[in-house]
Amino acid sequence: MRGVLGVASLEMARRILLLPAAVVVGLMPFAVSPFLKLPPAGVQAMGLIVAWILVFVAAAILGASVIGGDLGAGRLSFFFSRPLSGASVFTGKVLAAILLTLLSGVLAAIPVLSMAGRPLRPTHLMSVSALHVGVALLVLGASHFLGVVIRARSPWLVLDVAMLTLSTWTLVELVHRLQTIGGRLPGDEFQALTTLAWAVAAAFFAAGLTQVVVGRTDLARGHRGASLTFWPLFLLIPAGLALHLRWLEGATPKDLTQAWQVRPAPAGEWVYLSGPTRGGMVSAFLVNTTTGAQHRISGGVGYGGVGPLAFAEEGTRVAWLPHAEDAAKPVLVLSDLGAAPLRQTTVVLTPPPPTSWPRQFVLGPGAERVLLVDPGLSVYNARTGGRELFVPDGLGHAFLAAAFVDPGRVRSYHAGPDGIEILEADLPVGRPVTRGRVSLPLRLEEPLRSRGPRLRFDRDGGRMVVLNRRPLRVALADARVGGEALDLPTSPGATAADAAFLEEGGIALAETDGEGTRLRLFTSEARPMGVVELPTAFDAVVVGAEPNRALVSLRNFPWAVARLAVVDTAALRLTRIEEGLAFTDADHGSGSRTVLLRGPTELVRYDALTGERKVLFRP
Repeated sequence: MRGVLGVASLEMARRILLLPAAVVVGLMPFAVSPFLKLPPAGVQAMGLIVAWILVFVAAAILGASVIGGDLGAGRLSFFFSRPLSGASVFTGKVLAAILLTLLSGVLAAIPVLSMAGRPLRPTHLMSVSALHVGVALLVLGASHFLGVVIRARSPWLVLDVAMLTLSTWTLVELVHRLQTIGGRLPGDEFQALTTLAWAVAAAFFAAGLTQVVVGRTDLARGHRGASLTFWPLFLLIPAGLALHLRWLEGATPKDLTQAWQVRPAPAGEWVYLSGPTRGGMVSAFLVNTTTGAQHRISGGVGYGGVGPLAFAEEGTRVAWLPHAEDAAKPVLVLSDLGAAPLRQTTVVLTPPPPTSWPRQFVLGPGAERVLLVDPGLSVYNARTGGRELFVPDGLGHAFLAAAFVDPGRVRSYHAGPDGIEILEADLPVGRPVTRGRVSLPLRLEEPLRSRGPRLRFDRDGGRMVVLNRRPLRVALADARVGGEALDLPTSPGATAADAAFLEEGGIALAETDGEGTRLRLFTSEARPMGVVELPTAFDAVVVGAEPNRALVSLRNFPWAVARLAVVDTAALRLTRIEEGLAFTDADHGSGSRTVLLRGPTELVRYDALTGERKVLFRP
């Protein structure tokens, strides 16, 4: 220890002029502030920036010269002529370099930290982060390594260049892959960068220690020892990143901590799930709730989940739009869940749709075509990716919804001030033809995407309920040919409403106002059947309908856990309230609307008649 301190004190004495020079540098902001007209806060910020620049410059100069300079000038043999080990020489010199580097930064920062009559306090120095110190140490260690490499001029330089190229390429590929799957490093970015800086600095110091202990005054031998020490240690970083990446990609549905998206197939037992998994990464899965089969699907660059996703009517084929790395080449992924092994095809959509996240995304019968709504209407061939139909959004109206009438025909609904226009087009080359108009004056508000009318269809697509939000108006209309709409009366003070068709053909309308929440029931001809009072809620959504039963999801706040109200539509009474059951993303009118979410991740199929809950999936 005495030898280490002796070397350090000698080294600091040789370079002590760096400290008064740092004080002079710290006064520079005061000298230039009158010319730059900087306010006191600007002077202080400039002083801190100058102090940190001085730290990094001092680290680079000291790192390159504290040992490498003595080696090149032949002065290092002086220390080995004394009873000192190589480790003591290296430790003493590096300790002196670190102290001089950090002290220069502190002395340069003192003038601006104590300006405006505020004395310097120890808490000011606590603002120095571990990342700043780690980067300064990294610069010091890297400068020493480079100084030895440049002075040695040995054949080991070929190894250094090869390893630098390989490790850089590996790190870039791993980081790109991490970004592609939406993964994150352990901790936040600041912690990850801090750990990386200290780890690389430690590798450089280990290499420097080997260089002095093994090479002593022989530059070539020291270079060999430094390279053989540094690169194996440095390669632990990409190796660790690769292991972390493999761990993230190995996530399964059992790793879900919360289900953000739950979309049951309209038929069969497949369910789409997405949410945070390992390391907080968002992952997406297709899970068969009967067999337990599961597939992790990729959402594209920068996102672990997927964007728009749709099941075919039979429930065994699914399509989604991943986040494309090249916005000019968006892709469609089509997967056949009934095939073993899983069969998946990817096609490029040409030309690109107006948006990569449409308001509506539908997979047609036979999984032959997909349609996208927002802002216009686009239909693509799911096999080739070619666009077969495009209807741009016109002035004064908007596309509200669209559906496939059959595999070769699509029907769409346009909103305008005078009502809703119903268009149909034959595929692949047909032009939209007006089939009817729903006479229903609407006051449209921008943006239509979030405030426009909503449509609720019955199972065969023959009828629809129109819900206009502002002002609130609910009406029943023919979804095929239009005509006059039949108003479904709501309370004068109602502020929100949702509706769904009942199994018997009637309509359930949930409304909320300042006085409470209620469910209004109507016949198939829009005649009132009765009203059932429900617990007061911020939001009420009709999530399912079974024979003589209607299911209404109630939330007191947007982020609150939902309750499920079960209403006997024949007896016109509330039969039970189920706590902790939330609705999923199944389409209105779908038979899978009774697949509900209990707790953060558990899926249950709910029997509205008996109240029985059958667990379909539990992580």
